Amino acid sequence: MTPLRIQLVLLTPFLLLPMRPEQLDINLKDFLNAIFLDGLPIDAESMKKIVRDTDEYTLMSALKFIWCRLPGNCIIGWKVYTKFVKMEEESNYPRRSFLEFMPLCLASGAHASIVYDFFDLIVAIAMNSKENMTAKKISKVCGLWAFHPVRNKQTGTPSFERGLFEWIPAGDAMFHLLLAFLNSMPPKGQIDKLPKVLQLILKRNPDYPPPPTEATPNTSAKFLQEIPMVTIRANRPSKNPAELITRVSKTLKFDDPALFYTREDYLLLKRLFNDPDLVFSKLSEEGARILDNLCLYDEDMIADGISDGNQLRFRLLGGWAHDMTERQA
Repeated sequence: MTPLRIQLVLLTPFLLLPMRPEQLDINLKDFLNAIFLDGLPIDAESMKKIVRDTDEYTLMSALKFIWCRLPGNCIIGWKVYTKFVKMEEESNYPRRSFLEFMPLCLASGAHASIVYDFFDLIVAIAMNSKENMTAKKISKVCGLWAFHPVRNKQTGTPSFERGLFEWIPAGDAMFHLLLAFLNSMPPKGQIDKLPKVLQLILKRNPDYPPPPTEATPNTSAKFLQEIPMVTIRANRPSKNPAELITRVSKTLKFDDPALFYTREDYLLLKRLFNDPDLVFSKLSEEGARILDNLCLYDEDMIADGISDGNQLRFRLLGGWAHDMTERQA
């Protein structure tokens, strides 16, 4: 995708974000069925033609779909990152650490090619931040595909808090690697040879490796708004976000404001959830559209590729590409 459609990708605002109005699952399924045959990619020339004729939203959806189904269910992985960090520390963080150490940490030449293309794409998007997000925000989003969920002591049903606990370290690690990649780009470490946008990213983040999120001074606190978090403990998880919202509206009681963390939390939650029958009508048009997307369940995108009714003619589960290097050889 990178050499063929990168310019179109760069001109598309916020393409990395999920559930854009232009992203359609049916287009993604058609594309995947066109480029894979019996679980393997079609020949390069045929694929180039299909890619040229495919819109940028479908291409990005396909990349995300494939990224999280690579061996290890991620692009980079925590073992690779941990090894890279150790080698950096032992060598006192050389300027070109990414080029020196990352190839030694990756599983194969095919793995290295995927990782380098991944960072090339991120850098290209970051260079057009007016049409997209800042480098740090892009890194945090891309942490979803760069790393599998961290193993932690928290157990039980998935929750918003647990999701943040797993995602934040991935975003931090991804930003660390992005800075390492940028530092390795210019010949002889001459940062002033980089495009000005990339120079600015490095100048704004002089600390290397960058501090973790919880240790970063929050200079934009005045622009942030605190939002209360509601956790429901139940024997049966909600089937979808809509059911979860309904549960919240039927569970919260507003008889005693003192039970809430702050009065602002009490007033906000009461305004939203006081009447279970009206909670969904308070959503904006865009909020309702995103909720509908979150509630969609398409077994074609998660089935094993064998059962009747599955519309994907291949088994794209996590680890599907374990034999790709052998095939290329």
